[in-house]
Amino acid sequence: MSTSDEGGAGGPLGPVCALRRTVTREGVALQRDVEQSLLEEIERAENRCRRVRLSSHYAAVRGVDQVETLHPDEEPPTDPLYDSVGRTFEILTDLDDRARESAITTVETAATLSERLTRQLLSPGLDPN
Repeated sequence: MSTSDEGGAGGPLGPVCALRRTVTREGVALQRDVEQSLLEEIERAENRCRRVRLSSHYAAVRGVDQVETLHPDEEPPTDPLYDSVGRTFEILTDLDDRARESAITTVETAATLSERLTRQLLSPGLDPN
């Protein structure tokens, strides 16, 4: 009869080792579900940001259009305003992309570390599969 902690099904510690493996597997599965949920929420947030950014850009262009319509012959020309609106849109797009990538990296890194810690703490020396 084996009494080692190496995870054999026999011996007096067999049921304890099996329970540890099950708890580890379920813990890792739960962490993966949380990771997936967070990544999906990041995607939904990105979609909302994109819609807001496009709406804001459209409103800014319409505002410049109205200035140009109301004051067609006045100086200064509105081209610099259109350029500023375009640059602002590009900058906001870049910042949103960076924030999204940072959030994804943070979630993925945290999930990897959490899984490692779960495996180390709950099943040291055991193959949790």
